[in-house]
Amino acid sequence: MMNEEIRKAISNKKVAFYNWKNNGSINDQHNYFLKQKKLTTYELRKQCRLEIVISDICQERYIHMQVTDEEVEKAISKNIEKYLDNPLTKSKWKSFIDNKVQNYWTNKILDDSKMYSTLQYMNCQYTIGKIHPLITTKTANNRDIVRIPSRTKIATGTYIFQSNRASFNKNKVNPTCKLCNKSPETLSHFLLTCESLEMVRKRLVDIIIDMGSELLVA
Repeated sequence: MMNEEIRKAISNKKVAFYNWKNNGSINDQHNYFLKQKKLTTYELRKQCRLEIVISDICQERYIHMQVTDEEVEKAISKNIEKYLDNPLTKSKWKSFIDNKVQNYWTNKILDDSKMYSTLQYMNCQYTIGKIHPLITTKTANNRDIVRIPSRTKIATGTYIFQSNRASFNKNKVNPTCKLCNKSPETLSHFLLTCESLEMVRKRLVDIIIDMGSELLVA
C-alpha cells in the first residue's frame, strides 16, 4: 500500500526524471542528472520493498500471535459474532466477497498506477467493469480495434517516432516523417503540424475548441 515515504520517493523520481529529460536525456554515467534519476529510482524501489517486507512481517505476526492483544481479539470476535448471529444468505455472501475482492484490486491498481510516470497525463480512476475511454471503440470494426495500441502508446509517451529511432538506433535512420516527408517526426509534429494529418486534426481541434468554449461560457 502507498505510504508517505513511497509518495515522497515517487515525487522525487518524477522531478529527477523531468530534470534529466529537460537537460538532454544524456546517458553518460557521469552525468549529474542521470545519477539523480538512478538514485531516486533506487530509493523508490527500496521503499516499495521495505513496505512489502513490513506488510509480510505484520501478517506473519498476526497469523502466529497468541491471545494477548485484547483490542485486536475483541475486534475480530465482534466481526465473527456479527456473521454468526446474522448469517448471510448465499447471494449476499457472494456479493459481499465480490465487493471485497473488487475493492482490493481497485485500490491496488490505483496505488500502483501512481508509480508509473507514463500514466501522468491520463485519468487513472479505475472502475471494475468499465473500460477506459482511451481504449473503447464505437464499433467492432477491426480498423478501429487495431488503432487502440497506437492511441495508448501516444498517450503514455511510449510510441516510437522516427526521431526516436534516429536517436537510439546504431544504424543511420532518417528522422523525417514518413507521412509528409518534410520535418522530423516528433510528438508535436505528429499531433500539431504534420500536413498529411491536417484534415483529421482540424475536425478534432474544432471539437476541442467548441467544448472549451462551452466550459468557459458556463
